[in-house]
Amino acid sequence: MQKVFQIKNNKGQVIPYFIVLTMILLISWAMMINIAKLIRDRMILQNSVDNTVLSVATLQARTLNILGATNYLLATILSAASNPKVVMFPSLSTDKIAGSMIPGIFSDYKCLGKSNYSFSSRTGVQNLRKAVNAIQTIQNAAVAEHYMKYLQILKDIPAKDCSVIVVPSRFVNDLKNFNIPNISDPSVLLGLKKNTKGINYYETKNYCIDLKSKHYHIVDSVPYAKDKYSWYVQDKNFYDQKFIAYGVKLPSAKSNKGYPLFANLIGIKWPPITAYSAAAVYNVDGYMFPENENTKTGLDPIVAVGMLPIVAKQLKVFWDFAELVAKIPIVGIAGAAALVASGAYYAYQTYNNIYDGLTDETTPIRQYKKSYNGGWDAHLVPIK
Repeated sequence: MQKVFQIKNNKGQVIPYFIVLTMILLISWAMMINIAKLIRDRMILQNSVDNTVLSVATLQARTLNILGATNYLLATILSAASNPKVVMFPSLSTDKIAGSMIPGIFSDYKCLGKSNYSFSSRTGVQNLRKAVNAIQTIQNAAVAEHYMKYLQILKDIPAKDCSVIVVPSRFVNDLKNFNIPNISDPSVLLGLKKNTKGINYYETKNYCIDLKSKHYHIVDSVPYAKDKYSWYVQDKNFYDQKFIAYGVKLPSAKSNKGYPLFANLIGIKWPPITAYSAAAVYNVDGYMFPENENTKTGLDPIVAVGMLPIVAKQLKVFWDFAELVAKIPIVGIAGAAALVASGAYYAYQTYNNIYDGLTDETTPIRQYKKSYNGGWDAHLVPIK
């Protein structure tokens, strides 16, 4: 006869199930906490990367605006200078810079009121050179400050335990290979370089002559000084105004202490968290900087208006000399006609020079005038 065994005490039978279910719930809870932590850290890191790259791009835009404005100011001062080899003819070129055509602290075209007297003056061109060098010092300081602020942004903007690198996209071969640039000249970040055509300064030699009770001036010049650089121009990478940012939070970060939960029990390791972003600098109206190195300053309309009285005065000199020559026997009318023709040629050349200065697209003044209303700005863009 088969015997039936019965457990007389049923207490504790669910404990194994309860332990197993509790473990499953704990592991599930730990996994949710770990995933939530990863997602939170990833969001914080992405925000840090976005903020950092946009801050760097905004800094770039502001620095380009400063350099563009100082480029314009530097070229405008130089554009007021005269050509030292032609009597009060506008130079509009850094090849030959003499005292300003416009009366003032930059002018060396002077008269002491003495007859048959000559003297040299370099005060005006000295002041002009000092002003140019002061502007160049401001530009150098702006470029250096740009680099320091760039490093400060990389240090201060990222969230705690996050590291972010931001470089121009030309230094990124792929998103896993960031080539950190070796910065010997901070302007490499801006895509700019200094114009190496230089500036040649001349002092002015003034001659005062009295003829037939009339007082005349003749101007000549001699070399005075030379500067190696003038304004900023575009470098070969100027049009690459995009920045790529790479951010990482490593497993060893202090805020990861204790994570992942139940790591030994579950057998998982905390992964590094990475994020990427990109921002670009743009100007909707133009590029503000000359494309190539050259010696042309360009001309602002206000400076051109200031030159006109001096040009008119020079034309009157030609006319006065023609009147004198006309009274000379033998030379007479032919000589006077030659002087009038020379005056007409001077006026024609002056007009062409001024017109080219106002319209030439290769000059720093023209480039700035075209694009300063748009100005440089920055925004986030797709990485690719």
